[in-house]
Amino acid sequence: MIENRRVERDGQALSGLDVVGASASFLCAVHCAAMPMLLPVLPLAGLEFLAAHELDLAFVAGAIVLGLVAVVRGWRHHGDRRVPGGFAVASLLLVAGVSFLHHGPLHEPTLVAGGLAMGWTHLLNLLLLRRHRCDASGHAPRPSGAA
Repeated sequence: MIENRRVERDGQALSGLDVVGASASFLCAVHCAAMPMLLPVLPLAGLEFLAAHELDLAFVAGAIVLGLVAVVRGWRHHGDRRVPGGFAVASLLLVAGVSFLHHGPLHEPTLVAGGLAMGWTHLLNLLLLRRHRCDASGHAPRPSGAA
């Protein structure tokens, strides 16, 4: 009984990391996708800082650190290799987008792909954590769409 409550509490804390990580990753992807269209009007609105390379670096660093913590903690619970693999692909895309592709035409598409890959990795980790939590507590997972 105590073990089941601990599994439930740990699973919720881990799930929270993935909810935040997935949300931030998808927002990052939207930011990167919208930047080419918004670039001409940002100075008029006083928001040119949104196009700064330092902001890209901060987003990528934050995504990788949060992703690493969530993936390592989640992987310890569910052990599914797809999560670290997805994290590695997403991280490589993000690092490539802010480093050697920064001044090229592939900058935004690579960052969008990396943000989406990181978001999907968090969602997969979340799904696997919930499945693992259900298995550990002895009850069946909820059917899709159930509240």
